[in-house]
Amino acid sequence: MIRLRSFFLRLHAATMGCVGGSILPLLGLALIALGLESVGVERLYVAGTCVASAIILLILAPSGAHSLARAAYMTRVAPRHPLEFDALEERLKGGGR
Repeated sequence: MIRLRSFFLRLHAATMGCVGGSILPLLGLALIALGLESVGVERLYVAGTCVASAIILLILAPSGAHSLARAAYMTRVAPRHPLEFDALEERLKGGGR
């Protein structure tokens, strides 16, 4: 995180860590739960909960990061100095939405 100098790069790293650090273990736990036949029907509940949680995280983590990045961009709170080409600024100047 120290090497990532801007807010947007840090936000991207945190989001990727959330996705890789929570979704993959949840899917692995679902596979382990499906393999435990001695538990009974509850293994299906555990596996289904893990898969549903992984899908929800897969949808909400990037969309939450996008909304944070867009809010920081629009309010100009975070510096934009490493940008070489700013397509969003060009789009906003053009009046498009």
